[in-house]
Amino acid sequence: MATNDQDLVLRAYDDATVQHAESLPVRRLWTLLESGGLWDVAKVRPGLTEKADLYARETIVARLEALVQEGYGDASLFHLRGGDPPDLATLRLRHWPAIGPEEAVQLREDLVRYLTYGLWHAPEAAVGRTLELLTGSSDPASLADGSTLRDDIRELLDVVVDDAAFAQRFSSVVRAALQRSGSTADDAAVAGELNRAGRLLGPAARLLRAARTAGLRVIAYRDRPSGDGLTRFLSALTIIATILLTGCGSGDSAKGSGTTAATATGTLQATVAPSGDCVPATTDGSGGPYPASVSADCTHRALVEVDVVDDPNTTGGFSPSNITVSAGTTVKFVWKSSNHNLHPFHDDIEDTGYIFYKTFGKPGKYQYNCQVHPGQNGVVYVR
Repeated sequence: MATNDQDLVLRAYDDATVQHAESLPVRRLWTLLESGGLWDVAKVRPGLTEKADLYARETIVARLEALVQEGYGDASLFHLRGGDPPDLATLRLRHWPAIGPEEAVQLREDLVRYLTYGLWHAPEAAVGRTLELLTGSSDPASLADGSTLRDDIRELLDVVVDDAAFAQRFSSVVRAALQRSGSTADDAAVAGELNRAGRLLGPAARLLRAARTAGLRVIAYRDRPSGDGLTRFLSALTIIATILLTGCGSGDSAKGSGTTAATATGTLQATVAPSGDCVPATTDGSGGPYPASVSADCTHRALVEVDVVDDPNTTGGFSPSNITVSAGTTVKFVWKSSNHNLHPFHDDIEDTGYIFYKTFGKPGKYQYNCQVHPGQNGVVYVR
């Protein structure tokens, strides 16, 4: 478990607008931000209490002005950080990419901070103690990859905002935990523990609900006293799926680089492998086709990993490339090779080590592909 001086943080921000901002010409984005644009008052609602971070906005404006003066006003931030191939005119400018990795992270961080509508944080030690009391596990991080307690946490976050329902569901659990530890377990002690748990986790549950309603993306990360947690998170280019993020709510998760969830197409007509052990087809990673003709049965798993891989006989592949899951399952896409995206779930091209999570909440057929490599296709059947 992490050191006790760290906080767990949930941040709800408008990722779709961040992506839109990074695609705009620098001069246009500069003008919008100077006039206070991009912030959407309509997204402010109960559970989301943050105000626009004006310091972050001013930091972005200053850098955009410098980029305009350097001759980059017609290019986007995405383009300037090397997100797509430069043309000859761009290559004749001072250097390429115009924005280095560290500055790209800083600009993204300032945009995220400016467009944050909700923020929750609490000492990790306190969260761990509360989860141990209510679920038996003291380490939120141990639940990140879909342990058997995910359903318990989902239920906890669903009822913690209702004092009566919370007490009805967890009074006996708390009493038993106190008795096992040798602590006083009378009604007053139980009520006190429930009150503390509600005050700790209730705001997190409300933030998650409000964020879904407002169409915001929620990221979860650990923050140290130095306050560099968001920087480290964005530098790693990965979603840290802590229990508070993966355990609450249902339905499709937001896109890893935006908030538009893919819609189900077609009907569920998969030919499912009989073994039920969620293993890739023998053709995955070994020449395809992609997707495989037989679907791996992963319906018994709460979290399924799909690797984005190179294939010696094709331009790239997924493993497993064809899976069947139950509604509510989260799929963890792990980049095991570079220069791939995951259209329409995640259109940014990512490199080895990137991780993207998507929860499939509705039955249907979900097709995806890498736009860089024709023929690199995958499918998720949800039932």
